[in-house]
Amino acid sequence: MERGHNILTAPQRPGEEKVAAFGTVFFLVRPHPRPDDLSLAVFAINDWATRFVRGQLKLDEGTFSDMVTKAGDLDAAGSAFRTTARGVWRHVLSRPYIYSSLPDDEKKSFVWDQLVTIWQVIGRLVRGGVPARVVFVDAAFAPQLAAAQAPFTGQGRRPRRAGDPGLLVRLRDILAPYFAQTDTAAYTARTDPADAELVKLLYRPLYEALCAIGVSPGSRTVD
Repeated sequence: MERGHNILTAPQRPGEEKVAAFGTVFFLVRPHPRPDDLSLAVFAINDWATRFVRGQLKLDEGTFSDMVTKAGDLDAAGSAFRTTARGVWRHVLSRPYIYSSLPDDEKKSFVWDQLVTIWQVIGRLVRGGVPARVVFVDAAFAPQLAAAQAPFTGQGRRPRRAGDPGLLVRLRDILAPYFAQTDTAAYTARTDPADAELVKLLYRPLYEALCAIGVSPGSRTVD
């Protein structure tokens, strides 16, 4: 139930608007494509190309600007870009999609892919501005929190992956720099301030909910 699948209520009275028919979603496991699904590879090469041409990545060959500057003309620059992109494409096709084995830069891209997938599902619940309830069932979404809230399991026993913060914390951390104060290093490190405004516009409700992870309802601040 992602983008393009809006299940709405049937108006019961004249003038009544259609709103989301479902108010709760249960994520039983973390979303992950099948091994033969090319979607993550396509997302990865698109993410790489977008950031590379904007000067946010530097390869052994240098930045995109360096590549264009060194080329004799636009045809040569295009050929150099295609050669580099082909190597990146082969890499993303052959890499194992095991989070712990990915380089830091690819981990960020992987988390962004997961964020978009989850948020698209949640978006089906809030059509018409109605409230929604989201439940993450699997402890793997937040192992540290699950371990802290789990019942006593016996002396010396430690829940599996209890040291892993989990996907939900990573989603929060990937969004955090965009919500930082404008005078902080985390904010000024970005090259395009428009990115921060776009992220705030799209993901503020999700970020605020993720920031409340581990906070008891009675201690949350209500604006």
